Amino acid sequence: MPLGDQTAYPYCGNAENGPALALCSVAPASVPPCALVRGLGREAAAVGGRLVAYSQPDPIVVRADQLLWPAAWYHNAAAHTLTPDSPGTALAHVRITAARTFELWLGGSFARGFRVSVDGHHVGSVSNEIFDINDYAPIARVRLSAGVHTIAITYPPADVWLPGSGNNKLTTLSAILLEPVRWAHAGMVRVPPARARSLCGRSLDWIEVVRPA
Repeated sequence: MPLGDQTAYPYCGNAENGPALALCSVAPASVPPCALVRGLGREAAAVGGRLVAYSQPDPIVVRADQLLWPAAWYHNAAAHTLTPDSPGTALAHVRITAARTFELWLGGSFARGFRVSVDGHHVGSVSNEIFDINDYAPIARVRLSAGVHTIAITYPPADVWLPGSGNNKLTTLSAILLEPVRWAHAGMVRVPPARARSLCGRSLDWIEVVRPA
C-alpha cells in the first residue's frame, strides 16, 4: 500500500489511457492511520506472514504558489507553478519544529534560473538546467533551528553576454523541498503481525503484507 500523496496524485502530465493531470506527487511518505496498520497486521496473521515497510521522513515541501511572488510572474493555477517574466524575488516562510540539517532542493526548470537565500544569507543558485518542471535541482545543505525561516527565491536580471539568460519561458518554479539529512529511523522495517502496532505513528513510504514462500 503506497503512502504519502501518491494515491491522490499517481502521476502528472499526459497519460496514454488516462486524463492529463497537472499536479504531481510531492510527499513520498506519511503516517498511516493506526486502524489501517492493525488491519494489515490481521491480514498478515491470517496468511502466516509479516509486515514490511519502508520508514523515511516526509520532506517539507512548499509548492510554488504557496510563496509570496511578484505580481508580474505568471501563475499556472492548475500546476501550482510560477514562471517569472521579470526580475524579482518570491518568499517562503517555513516553520521548523526541531533543529535539523536539511538538503534544500528547487523543483522546476531553470534557464536563467534562481538565486536562493535563507534568512538573508545566500546559500546557492541554479541555472542552465532544463528539466521537466517536476524534477528537482540540489541547492545547498542548510542547518535550521526550530522556528520560522524565510527562503528567498530570486530571478536575477538578464546577463546580455550569457546565452539563454534573456526573458523567456524556460525558467519555472514548481516547489521548494527541504529533505532531512541523516534521519535515524530511515530504512526497511520488518515486524511480525503481533507487533503491527509498532508501526503506528511512524512516517512510512509504503507498507505491505509479505506471505511466506
